[in-house]
Amino acid sequence: QGIANTVWAFATLGVRRPDLTAAIAAHVDHNLQQEEFMPSFAIQGVANTAWGLAVLGVFHDKTTSELLSLAAAMDSKQPLPQQYLVGLHQVLLHVQLHAQELPLSQNLLPDISAFVERCAQHFRSTPVTRS
Repeated sequence: QGIANTVWAFATLGVRRPDLTAAIAAHVDHNLQQEEFMPSFAIQGVANTAWGLAVLGVFHDKTTSELLSLAAAMDSKQPLPQQYLVGLHQVLLHVQLHAQELPLSQNLLPDISAFVERCAQHFRSTPVTRS
């Protein structure tokens, strides 16, 4: 959760530190390979990490594809809340816009097409708020 919060905060504040975000992406990737880590990685952490890396323009393809695959699997077991689907839709747009830099993630999209569509539907149905 700490890593997810850090990535989310960097993205929200616009902190662009490629050295740190690359290290964070590598750390997330390492943790995703650890079986004991997986049960503790809640959807909030998955969504915030994926969204933050996308907003920061991090092209760590293996991490992005694993986070999207994990989010889709979580959604298939229990539908995710709209706020996470909306953020993940932004990640999916990032993948589509940067298909050359993110080929693993791009190639994953057909396999998780129902999840991709659910994210898009929730994104489109989110009301726009004006400040």
